[in-house]
Amino acid sequence: MAANCTIGNVEGENIAIEYRWAEGHDDRLANLAAELVRIKPDVIMTTGTPSTFAVKQATDTIPIIFMSSTIPTERGLVAGHSRPGGNITGFTVPGADFEGKRLELLKETVSGLSHVAMLWNAAHAASIPGWAAYYERVRATAATLGITVSVAAGIHQADAMIASEHPQAMFVLTDHQLKAHRMPIVQFAAMNRLPTMYPYRQYVDAGGLMSYAPSDATEVIMRLTGRDRQTSHLRLERSGPPPPFIEIAILLGKIPI
Repeated sequence: MAANCTIGNVEGENIAIEYRWAEGHDDRLANLAAELVRIKPDVIMTTGTPSTFAVKQATDTIPIIFMSSTIPTERGLVAGHSRPGGNITGFTVPGADFEGKRLELLKETVSGLSHVAMLWNAAHAASIPGWAAYYERVRATAATLGITVSVAAGIHQADAMIASEHPQAMFVLTDHQLKAHRMPIVQFAAMNRLPTMYPYRQYVDAGGLMSYAPSDATEVIMRLTGRDRQTSHLRLERSGPPPPFIEIAILLGKIPI
């Protein structure tokens, strides 16, 4: 990881990193969390609320750092922002309001934008507290911008909707399961010649047009560990402040005219 090299750590020499990925299948998370706990690492870092919950249920002794959560207290990850309690802490990221900003940037990028196809994971609206607010924020922002939003719960539904309604662009709502399938989503947008706003930079790395999001987790790790190379433990005293680095990523050569 680039951040480790920056602070003097070299994977395989003075630091070992074990990776686990559920490939968008949340039912695998409990077993993957148990695997990591059996290894007895010094710290476990997670991305996404479901994976953080899985690790939290697997251990109450190994320090856990979540890379992003919009409402960690409301979701029960931590007891409070100033004193998260237990063995878990991490970073909050902008919540539903961030979706509105993404839509504003897409409108500024695509000339004359008035109709957007929104791709989302409808299952999360019922299973994750507060998640429906993301969907509603896009709707509210679209109304103020004079944009019509057509909703699709997956690529197959989006294909039919695009054929019949002909939107000018696409907007992918924040969702870790959708991110796991980013390659077919990016390919779908390219095939339909739809300029698309994505919620994570990884989509742009895969060939997507643009994203607006907190910087990559490696930068967060660098901020966490880079201040004192001699620190041998992490103080779990605070959960909360959003990473002070938000970035817009644009794939050069794909800017719509």
